[in-house]
Amino acid sequence: QIQAVEENYMVLRGMKHDMNHHLMVFKSLYRNGEYEEALSYMEHWKEGLSELEIAGESGSPVTDIILSKKRKEAESAGIFWEEDFHVPTHGRVEIPDIGIVLSNALSNALTAAEKCRKPFLKISSYMNRNTYLIEVRNSFDGVLVFDTESGLPETTKGDKGAHGYGLSNMKRAAQKYNGMLTLRQEDQEVILSVMFMVEKI
Repeated sequence: QIQAVEENYMVLRGMKHDMNHHLMVFKSLYRNGEYEEALSYMEHWKEGLSELEIAGESGSPVTDIILSKKRKEAESAGIFWEEDFHVPTHGRVEIPDIGIVLSNALSNALTAAEKCRKPFLKISSYMNRNTYLIEVRNSFDGVLVFDTESGLPETTKGDKGAHGYGLSNMKRAAQKYNGMLTLRQEDQEVILSVMFMVEKI
């Protein structure tokens, strides 16, 4: 995800470098009365910008990019998306660890939701004193089966040896901050909660 951030900002810097060129062409077309060509040029330029659009005010460019990417995936799959997510404004939780949780949680939720008749995904975060909580809710038409040793759900993907690491990675990220991960199912909805202690205890 950090690599994705760097790639996006490299492209944005390149587009900023070309900005004067684009403005010069547009102004020249407009001054010459070639309004249709000017409009077409502007629309083409706009399309290029929309591909790099990073919508969101989560408080971190890393989480903004993760959310934007997963939001677009949800839209493409016809999954209803609801979002109210912000990173902590204080404390010791590092953004890469939040990114690990966010990326894995949303990937798992999207995979489960897209198989449902009424797919939805809701992502939110809360601060309560020294506790930071990430919660992801998604539709799920199946039944979670928990592994007795790990306490985590078993992967539904065919190659279990190559999959199922996402939840373990999220759990380790939470435990790094004396937090915890919980996962439960209520009817046809799965609720993932990941808690971080943002201050040392």
